[in-house]
Amino acid sequence: MSEQFGDVVKGTVVRIRTYGAFVELPSGETGLVHISEIAEEFVRSVADFLTEGEQVAVKILGRNEEDKLNLSIKQVNPQDEASMRYEQEMVEVQRDLSERELHLPRVKINRIEEPDQNPFLAWVEDARKTLYQLERKRMKHKQSGQRHRPRNRRPSRRRSR
Repeated sequence: MSEQFGDVVKGTVVRIRTYGAFVELPSGETGLVHISEIAEEFVRSVADFLTEGEQVAVKILGRNEEDKLNLSIKQVNPQDEASMRYEQEMVEVQRDLSERELHLPRVKINRIEEPDQNPFLAWVEDARKTLYQLERKRMKHKQSGQRHRPRNRRPSRRRSR
């Protein structure tokens, strides 16, 4: 898992110094939380706020000239921390599901085979057949000389002049 700048991740405090604390990230990389980035209030001693082995949420600020990670605890807002917890829980759920799948017996489910023809295409084919039959009836009436008059229609009266 590769962390990017601006990400909030959970890390473990591995060393405490007078100028800050070193935090190990899940990727195995270690970064520094400077004393000024530990809390909003004045921090006289880092040991007053952090202990070695403690899990803390840190925000990745960037890298310094020596390509070391700069981290912050005070810039982590509650929404970022909640989002981080949610993502971690989702990763744990996915891991648990994959472990359970390994222990579950495999069950083969027989599915009903779908017809080769699309239902819409079958409907179109039925409509074509019906239209063809209607056209044949119409042609049959036309050839026999019968005039097809619609019912409920009055014959037209022509006035002779």
